[in-house]
Amino acid sequence: MEIHARAFMEAEEIFREFGVKPEQGLDPKVAAARLKKYGGNTLSNYVNPWRRILVRQLASPFMYLLAAAALFAWLLHEKFDALFILFFIALNTALGFFQEYRSEKTLRRLRDLIVPTSRVRRGGNEEIVPTTALVPGDILLLRAGDVIPADMRIISARHLAVDESTMSGEAFPVEKTSRSLKKGANALTKNLGFAATVVVQGEGEGIVYATGKMTNVGSIAGFIARTSRQSAFQKHIARLSTFILYLVLVTLGGVFLLNLLLKGPEAKTIELIIFSIALAVSVVPEALPLVMTFSFSRGARKLAAQKVVVKRLSSVEDLGNVEILCTDKTGTLTENVLRVANVMGDARNVLACAARGSDVVGRGHGPFDAAIFVAISKHGQYLHDRLGQERFYPFDPVLKLNGAVIKEGEEHTLIIRGAPEQILEACAGISAKEHDDADAFLVEEGRKGRRVIGIARRAFETLPKNATLKELSVGMTFIGLVSFEDPVKKTAEEAIQRAKRLGIQIKVITGDRPEVAGAIAEQVGLTERADVMTGDDFDALSETEQLAAAMRIAVFARMNPMQKAQVIDLLQRTHTVAFLGDGINDAPGLKIANVSMAVKEASDIAREAADIVLLKKDLHVIVNGIREGRIIFANTTTYLKSTLASNFGNFYSIAILSLFVNFLPLLPVQILLVNLLTDLPLTAISTDEVERAELQQPKHYDIRNILLVATLLGGVSSLFDFIAFGIFIHADIPVLQTALFMESVLTELLLLFSIRSRRFFIHARPPSFMLTAASIGVFLATAILPFTSVGHTYFHLASLTSWQGVIVLGLVGAYFLASELVKLGYYTFMNGGLNGRRALPLLGLRS
Repeated sequence: MEIHARAFMEAEEIFREFGVKPEQGLDPKVAAARLKKYGGNTLSNYVNPWRRILVRQLASPFMYLLAAAALFAWLLHEKFDALFILFFIALNTALGFFQEYRSEKTLRRLRDLIVPTSRVRRGGNEEIVPTTALVPGDILLLRAGDVIPADMRIISARHLAVDESTMSGEAFPVEKTSRSLKKGANALTKNLGFAATVVVQGEGEGIVYATGKMTNVGSIAGFIARTSRQSAFQKHIARLSTFILYLVLVTLGGVFLLNLLLKGPEAKTIELIIFSIALAVSVVPEALPLVMTFSFSRGARKLAAQKVVVKRLSSVEDLGNVEILCTDKTGTLTENVLRVANVMGDARNVLACAARGSDVVGRGHGPFDAAIFVAISKHGQYLHDRLGQERFYPFDPVLKLNGAVIKEGEEHTLIIRGAPEQILEACAGISAKEHDDADAFLVEEGRKGRRVIGIARRAFETLPKNATLKELSVGMTFIGLVSFEDPVKKTAEEAIQRAKRLGIQIKVITGDRPEVAGAIAEQVGLTERADVMTGDDFDALSETEQLAAAMRIAVFARMNPMQKAQVIDLLQRTHTVAFLGDGINDAPGLKIANVSMAVKEASDIAREAADIVLLKKDLHVIVNGIREGRIIFANTTTYLKSTLASNFGNFYSIAILSLFVNFLPLLPVQILLVNLLTDLPLTAISTDEVERAELQQPKHYDIRNILLVATLLGGVSSLFDFIAFGIFIHADIPVLQTALFMESVLTELLLLFSIRSRRFFIHARPPSFMLTAASIGVFLATAILPFTSVGHTYFHLASLTSWQGVIVLGLVGAYFLASELVKLGYYTFMNGGLNGRRALPLLGLRS
C-alpha cells in the first residue's frame, strides 16, 4: 500500500485492517506473532560489514595498473620502487575505505534515531515496550517531548503538534488531526506521524502501520544503502587508467614481437621481457594518489582554518567543478528559529493577550508561544507562569481556534487565538476600516510567506461552567494580528551573489510551502516569486518534462526526500551538482550529489551523509571552498598533462629505438630511476600557484583534451630523444645511455614549468617555493649522479665530458622552447583559431 494511503482512510477501516480495538490495543500473543512475521522495528540489516567495504576499494582499473607495476618492479629486483608503488596502493585503499565506511555510519545514525522504548496499549493495559518490538497495529501513546518511533496514523489528537522540519523541511510545527483527509490533501501535514519526528506539544494516540525498513525513514536508509557514488575525479581516472592499460599492452606486445622479427636469432628474449616490463612501469602515473592526497589535505587545512570540516578529501576538488548548488531552505538560507515578524494593533497589548492565550499550565510551549514570549521580553513585559489562568481550551482543528480563560479581579476574560478568518468572524462590532486593514495585513504577510494568527477577547461577569469554546467564542472584541517568520540569514544573499559571479547556478529544493520558499528566494535575490514548482506538480510531468523543469526552475517546494534526490540526479546528467541540506529528508540528496554539504546545526544524519560540514553559519565559506577546489583541479590537470606527455614521449622513443639497435637505449634500472626522480617535483605541483583565469569558471576533466595535449608534447619529447640518440650514437653505449637519462629527466622538469600556465612562461605566476626547491634538487641530483660511484655501480651511468654536458643542456633548452611554441599554438587554436590578436594574451601582451 502507498505510504500515505491511510491518510485518506477512516480510522475504523484501519482498525479492521490490523484487527485491533483502540481501547484494548493488540493482544500480546498477536503482537509476538507479528514480530516474527514482520521483523523488528530496526534498520540494522542495511549496514555492510567493513570487510566487504575494504575489498571493494581494490576493484578498479587504476588499482590493477598500480598492482601490475609493483609486481613488475619486484621482478626486476627494484624493491624500493615496488614498495613505493605499494605505498600508493595502500594510501588509495585507505582513503576509499574511510569514505565508504563513513556512509555506513550514516545508516547507523538512522538506526539510532529509533528511540529505545515506547508507550503502547496492549491487552487493555498501558505498557512500556522496546521500540524494536513495535509491530503494525500497535496503539502508540504520545506526549510532548516524545520521538515518534514508527510511522503511524493519528487516531486521537489533543493540542498535538509535531516538529517535522528534519523530515519535510516544514519550518513550523505541524498541528495534527485524527480526521481522514480528502484525496489530494497533503498527507504529510495532517493526520500521519513519521518515525524520527518529535512531538513538541500536546498529547495523542496513533496506530502503527509501518515499522523498520517499511517506514519513511527506512526508505531513506534503503536508498542510502543502495546508492553508491563516485567522484568526478574517480570516474575520469578510471577511464584514463583503462586507456593506459590497453595502450601499454598493445604497444609493448607490438614492440616485443617486432624486436623478435627484426633481430631474429640475435634477439635476447629475457632481456626484452625485462625491458618491456620496465617500460610498462615507466608509463604508469603512480604518483597520482600522492599528488591528490597532498592537494586535498592542503585544501582541507586551509578550509579548516575557516571553520569548515572536510570529511571526504576528494570533495575539495569536486567542489571546484560544481556548476549548480542546490540548497535546502530551512537551517541553511534561514535560521530555523521562529520569531514574531509583525504585529497589527497595539504591539504590547496584542502580544500580552497572545501570551495569556497560551497553554501556561503544563502541556509545554510550542515554537509559536516561544516566539511570542521572546517578543514580549523585547517590549519590556514579563509574565508570570500561570497568569491567573482558570481554564484552557486546546486547539480545535474544526474551529481552528484555541482559548484560555483568565481571572482578572471579579471578571473572567476569554482570550482566543487562531486562524485570522475565524477570529474576525467571531468578533462583533468590528469596523469596515479594521476589516480592510486586517485584509491588507494578511495579503502583505502572506506575500512574504509568513504565518499569521489572530487574537480576540471577551469579558464575562459570570462564566458558564460547562460551556464549550464554540459556545463562548461569539461577540468577541478584536485585539489584533501577529505574523511569524523563519528569518533569512544575514549572509545568505551576499554569499549567493558571490556564487553566481563564479558561474554557479543556485536552486532551492525544500519540503516547505511554495509561498514560503518563494518569498525566501525572492529575499535573497534568487528568483522571481512565480518561478516555483511543487513536488506534486513535478510528479505529474513526463520524464522529459521533469528534466527540462529541473534545469529551468530555481525553487522546488513541498518536495519529499526521493523527489529531492530525483531533481539532483536529473541535474547531474549534464552538470556537476553540490547539495547543501540539514534534515533527515535531505539524506538521499546528500548521498547522491557530487558534493554534499551540511551546516553544524544539521541533523546527525545530514552531517554523517555530508562530505563537508560548515561549522560557521556563513555560506561564504562555500565560495572559498570552490576556489580551493579550482586550484586543486588546475594543479592536478597540470600533473596529468606533464607526466603523461613525458611518459608517453619517453615510452615511444625508447620503444622505437630498441627496434633499430642491438642494445637497450636505456637500461630497465635507468628507466625506473627517471620515473623516481621526476615524481618528486611532480608531487610538489600540489603547492603551486594558479593563474587567476583558471578560477573564474567551473572546470571539468576532459580526458580527450588531456590526452591530446600529452600526445602533442609527447611527440616533441620523442623528437628530442631521437635527436639526442643521433648525436651520441657514436659514443660508448654507457655514455649514450647517460645522455638519454639526463635529457629525459631535465626535459620533464622543464616541461612542468612550461605546462603549468597557458601563457608564455615568463609571464606566468611565479612557482611555489616547494616546486622550485624540488626541481632544483632533482636537477642537481641528475647532474651529479653520473659522476659518483653510486651512479656507476648501481645505475650503470658514465661520466660525461664538459662538451657532452653542454650538448645535453643545449638540447634541453631547445626542447623547452619547442614545447612552449607547441603549447602556445595549441591553446591559441583552442581559443578560436590561429589568430594573432587571440594569441597576444597568451604571450602576456596587449593588443
